Amino acid sequence: PKQKRFYSKKEFNPFLWRAWFMMANSQFHKGEFTEAASTYIYISKLYEENPKLVAMARIGLAKCYVEMDWLYEAEDLLQRIQRDTIPSSLKEEYAHAKGFLLIKQEKYKEAVEEVSKGMKRKDISSLEKAREHYLIGQLHAKSGNKKAAYKSFGKVISKSPPYELEFNARIRQTETATDENHKPILRKLKRM
Repeated sequence: PKQKRFYSKKEFNPFLWRAWFMMANSQFHKGEFTEAASTYIYISKLYEENPKLVAMARIGLAKCYVEMDWLYEAEDLLQRIQRDTIPSSLKEEYAHAKGFLLIKQEKYKEAVEEVSKGMKRKDISSLEKAREHYLIGQLHAKSGNKKAAYKSFGKVISKSPPYELEFNARIRQTETATDENHKPILRKLKRM
């Protein structure tokens, strides 16, 4: 039975799945969401015996659906992923995808929690963390929580981001600052 299972596989190279994901991710980042979605679907069918790879492909597919504004399909897919149990190593990636779905649905308060969970995922650069702190600050500002928005924009500045991102974070900080915080921030902005 073990040999039959082995020979019934469609793919024998144990590292080829990385190439498939690299291709799908590059299509996604190029903005070719339809092509990326079809590649993610192909990956989930090709590696159906590996639940972790299937979950990774479905999360990528859900991100494509969100970008194409197919919100119902994305929400349905994310619910199915959760129902099928997410591997513990993908919980942060799942939260990241769900956070961006909630942003598209304009549910900003719920999105803050999911995007924050998603920031704990592996292989995230400090620039990406700074950008996501900026996004969280924007979400807090939209939901009316100025104090939390001020703190989030401060976290962006503490990550030593590129000049443009830091400058925009300082400007957004002035918009969300309380009266006692305005003067030091304005001085820093003038120096920039």
